[in-house]
Amino acid sequence: MDPQIEKFLTDIADETLAGPGFIAYAPKEKDEFKLKLLDYYSNLIFDTLLRNLNEQQIAELNTLPDLGSEEAQNKIALMSAQIPNFIFILEERLKQESETIKSTGIIPQS
Repeated sequence: MDPQIEKFLTDIADETLAGPGFIAYAPKEKDEFKLKLLDYYSNLIFDTLLRNLNEQQIAELNTLPDLGSEEAQNKIALMSAQIPNFIFILEERLKQESETIKSTGIIPQS
């Protein structure tokens, strides 16, 4: 994963864990929650991308044998760059999810 994206996800996970929903947990428990949050937010990014792709782009993704491959990651990055205002769409969705999780202390299933 791109280092900037990793840092962004780590920062939002840390911010989420600083919320009232996680105040009573010990540091070790928060470390476990952080791993779950990183996984959840990564999946949320991919889900947000899929919701904003057109049919042709989705068909192109379906032809790739391994979405984790470098080729697939490059195509996904290119596709995300072609979506108008994608970064703002993504940022808003992550912010909304973070606020909910921060206040409830409940991380949705990925």
